[in-house]
This record gives sequence, structure tokens and C-alpha cells, in this order.
Amino acid sequence: MMAALAVASCEEARNVDWAATPTSLKVTIVEGQGPEGEVLPLSSEGRQLKLDLVLLPALGEGAVRTNNEVELFARPGKLEGQTKVPLFNGVAHGVVVTLKGAFGDTRIWARDEVTGVTGVSDVIRFATPSVAEVQGDEVCSPMEDEFVVIASGDLVVTGVGTNGMTVSDVSTLDDKGRPMPKASVYVYSFSRPMSLPNCTDSEEGESLACLSHSLVPVGVCDRVRNLAGGIHAFNGYTEFTFPSWELVQWDPGTPCPVPEPFELTELSCNELSGPGLLKYEGALVRVRDVVVDCTKGDACREDSKFVKYGEWYVRLSNGACKTAKLYVVSQNGAPDFDPFAPENSHIKAITGTLKTLYFSPNPDDKCAMGGDFSWIIEPRCPDDIRVKEDPLPVKESCLPVR
Repeated sequence: MMAALAVASCEEARNVDWAATPTSLKVTIVEGQGPEGEVLPLSSEGRQLKLDLVLLPALGEGAVRTNNEVELFARPGKLEGQTKVPLFNGVAHGVVVTLKGAFGDTRIWARDEVTGVTGVSDVIRFATPSVAEVQGDEVCSPMEDEFVVIASGDLVVTGVGTNGMTVSDVSTLDDKGRPMPKASVYVYSFSRPMSLPNCTDSEEGESLACLSHSLVPVGVCDRVRNLAGGIHAFNGYTEFTFPSWELVQWDPGTPCPVPEPFELTELSCNELSGPGLLKYEGALVRVRDVVVDCTKGDACREDSKFVKYGEWYVRLSNGACKTAKLYVVSQNGAPDFDPFAPENSHIKAITGTLKTLYFSPNPDDKCAMGGDFSWIIEPRCPDDIRVKEDPLPVKESCLPVR
């Protein structure tokens, strides 16, 4: 019985017309790929490409004469335009698409939706992104759901929590010592970030952690290199997930490289509402002369958000926008601080990292703009909340103990 089936299978194989059986798709970029060997800059506008597609047989020359439909997609990146392409006698010429969110080595893929045959273009070589290019201009990164490596810039750890850390690119600072807008991001490590130090450095190599191959906690003022991970917006907050990095520990004998915070108190109501603070997401920020928003007296301590998350509210009563309200989450950084104690009703300064909380108007598209924004300041340690005193310099506060 088995022998008979094998013979039948061989007969079927002999009867296949391999000259008419598609086995590959040829994808040729005829316009838009740039000069050979050139590294193309990233662009929020995207790059227009013109493609030729040919469905090729296993044997013989020319295209397989079929009118199947081909789907186009990019990795990494996204295609807009004619991404469903009907073939005519196995060929499509001059297909125009726009490539967006591409970075590094990018290829255009094609798949015959009838036979499942695939093909891939030659590499289009883009620059690797900076933190600001990962953040983009909207609630979700233009590289959402992509795996990204940041190999440029000077990334400094500005805050460390129980589930991750914030980093800012300090390679370019403004005249107040602050990073550029959009140059900060959150790294979600699922637990307090730990790492092997950079043991190739001569001084680091002599450390106990290097000699014992031990993990060390990441601390404020440390630097990270080659930050990599999947880009994902969680409630509008852009995160590196499943991350990896190289750690360069801060030498306490040198100045801490943490940048200055953005002062939010001086911003207008327009800047403090809607998406106006997206450019400061993940960065160090500060508010001054705020009033704790509590109208329930001692019952405020029983509020479910405060009990579960340590979440409370402040109003910028003396700021440019006196009606602005911001959330503060102090559970991790200052768990013993009681914002509802009478002596804490007015706070001189709060410093922390800025987190986005966003609810899309479209339940099927978390990235759709037009929804509701809330903004959360997360103090990094007790020193970030100054009830009566002026704020401490950020280069001297929340430092790791080593």
C-alpha cells in the first residue's frame, strides 16, 4: 500500500509543469532607493518608492502567466499606497508606495496571496534612529511594534523605578542644560533594572562586579549604550520592552551627567492640555508652588487610586495656568510621603519623570489622536518632593549609593 502511494506521488511530481509553477517573487526597486551604498536619513514624511514585481517559475524564463494579487509590506517600517497589487500575466511594473518608519537595513517584501510564494528586495540602508526619532510627534512612535537599536547619542539614566528606568539623550543640551524635546524615553525592564557593567573599560574591568561577573543595579547618573528593544505604547506611554543595553557606571568622583528638568509651572494652559506635553514624555520635569487637590479631608487617603498606586493630584495655583491639574504618583519614589497631611497642603517644588496616560477615542486603534490625555509626575526619591525648601539640584539628588 505504502509503495503504491509513493509511486503515485512520484507520478504527480513528474506531471507538474514546473515552467508554469511559481516558486519565487522578484522585487526590484527601480526608483527611490538612493545611490548604492548610501545611508539614507530618516524622514517623518516617508520615502516614495517605485517597484517592479515578477512572479517567477521553478524552471524556464519569464513570468508565470497568472493574474494573482500580491501583498506588499516592509520590515522594518510600514508601506502606504498600493500595497495590494494585481499581477497581469505574472508582472506588475511601476508600483508606487510610500515607505514610513523605516530605519537601519530595510527590505520590501512581497507575497502572492494565492500560492503563498514570497520575495524580497535588496536592502535599503537607512540611518539608525535617535531617541527623538523613536518618540516622533504623536502619541505612538512611528516605529511602534518594531525592534529598535539606538546606537547614537549619549544616553544618561535620569530615574530608576521598580519596573524600569528613564533615559535622556544629553548629547545636545539647550542653554538651560536640558535635553532636546522628545529626547527622553522609558525603558520597561519588568523589574528593577540590573546589568553587568562595561567590563572592557580598564577601570571598570578591575571592579568587583566585573571580576565576579555579577549583576549590579542601574542607578541615576549611569550611562547606557546600544539600547535595544521592542517599541510599544502602553496607555500612550512609549516604552522599550524586552530591552537590552550596555551599562557604563557613573564614577562618583566625576560630575553627574543628569540634565536639568523642564519647568512646567511656566507653561500655558494650551501647552499643559491635550498632547502639549508629549515632547517632555520620559524627561525630568518640575512644578513649583503647587496645592494638593483634596476636598475630602482625611477620606482622600482612602481613595482607591491613592491606596493602590499612591496617586494624588496637584494644581498649579501660582503658575501661568492656574487651573492646570497634574497627577503625582509617589508610591515607588517616596512611599512614606503623606500628601494629605495639613502641613503638606502646599508644596514648594516637585521633581520627577513625566509619564503619559492616554485613552484613544477609537477602541480599535490605540494610536488614534483626539483622545484624553493625563500627565503623571513620578518623583524618583523622597528628595524630589520639597514642601518648604527649594528643590535640590538634580545632579545631587536621588544618587545611587556605591
